[in-house]
Amino acid sequence: MNRLLYILIISFSVSCTGGKSTSKTVIDPNPRPEWAFSRPINGSYYIGIGSANKSAFPSDYSIVAKKNALTDMSSEITVNISGESFYQTVDNNFQYSEEFQSMIRSSFKEEITDYEIVDSWENEKEFWIFTRISKAEHTRIKNLKKSKVLDQAYSNYITAISYKDQGKVADALDILSLGLLDMKEYWTEPNLYSTTDGDLYLDNSIYSEIRSICTNLEMISTDNEFELNYSNGFSKSVSIALKHEEKYIPNIPVLYKFTNNPYSRPKKLYTDANGVIVINGENFDSKTRSFQLEIWVDYDELLHNESSHEVSQMLVKGINKMSMNMPAYISLPTVYFKGETEINPLTESIKAELLKSGFSIS
Repeated sequence: MNRLLYILIISFSVSCTGGKSTSKTVIDPNPRPEWAFSRPINGSYYIGIGSANKSAFPSDYSIVAKKNALTDMSSEITVNISGESFYQTVDNNFQYSEEFQSMIRSSFKEEITDYEIVDSWENEKEFWIFTRISKAEHTRIKNLKKSKVLDQAYSNYITAISYKDQGKVADALDILSLGLLDMKEYWTEPNLYSTTDGDLYLDNSIYSEIRSICTNLEMISTDNEFELNYSNGFSKSVSIALKHEEKYIPNIPVLYKFTNNPYSRPKKLYTDANGVIVINGENFDSKTRSFQLEIWVDYDELLHNESSHEVSQMLVKGINKMSMNMPAYISLPTVYFKGETEINPLTESIKAELLKSGFSIS
């Protein structure tokens, strides 16, 4: 009886399981960490999470992931734009919002050097990295750096004013634009700087000085027009002087162009030690007898900076540019016909063609 009961119990157990084996849960030995799924939140730190595909970047995936993490970290930094900032000054006047925001983000990424690597994870396909930087430490380092930059910029500002007073305008503009560009990381902030003569918003003051110098450049010439004629052999030169506050200014790049050829490129000259350029003109197409000589200061070169071409362009756009337009003429000689008493068809044909070409007939 006991044996029969035992057999029945075994049979009942097999029928309940349906003859199937029990499945087991497979545990991943290298699971992706929680921070890769859900971004950590910490009020004391800026957080950066970055990843890279090993197939796409087989030799430098860790560098790419770190770069992406720093970009991610910079996006957490809030850009608060002050009403007294240089950014606000130029954005209100010249609509540079997108360029400025992009530039400021880039400067923040360059500035993030004191970060720490909290964790990293990788498998055969991916590499992930978790970085962070203390907000307090980041602010401390930034303020220390800013103080040094502003001190140097103010020193440049004083030197530039001295150069301007000596008539070294090109040198003054060069040092002013360099000082302003050195401050670009702080253009969204009120950069109030204390001096013995009082406080000033340093970047705004530098920019105001640049605009003042460029606006007060003066172009003068003893010639009112540029005329090419038979008496000067259809070749002429004209002198243009550049002044600033009654001083003749050397070493200023000046562009010029004759408008009779719309496809010709402007030519460049530099003012000599006396602040003068000499423009020569000859061999003009006689079909265009009235045109213009256009002359203008090359502000792109004056305010150019290799490290930040976009910002240089912003400075140029805000300048009232100095230029001069001089009327230019080609005056052809008068042709005399002698010994004709009767109308000659050939003579009349020649006269008509000469008149078309701009000659006068007598």
